[in-house]
Amino acid sequence: MNVIKFNNILQTLSLPVDTRALYFDGNGQKIADSNSLVSNKSESFVDLFSFKYGKSGKGENTTEVINGTKFLVSYVPVEILSKTWVILAMVKSD
Repeated sequence: MNVIKFNNILQTLSLPVDTRALYFDGNGQKIADSNSLVSNKSESFVDLFSFKYGKSGKGENTTEVINGTKFLVSYVPVEILSKTWVILAMVKSD
């Protein structure tokens, strides 16, 4: 699987500065990130409710506090190579 291609796809999106889109594998490990400054940084969001619910097959919106910052998070499960991945879109919330 070409992880670089996933990163490139997300990084070509014209997202606002405070918005981030991410792909996570079923173990909660980041596969791709729209933020090129941290796309190579290993991150796990396995403890987020949005990841857990997405992994269980649900797609919704919620708020999460990540590293002390509040985000509005939209999440959706996707089937990739017969595995459930989770796509998160996060926007900083005041």
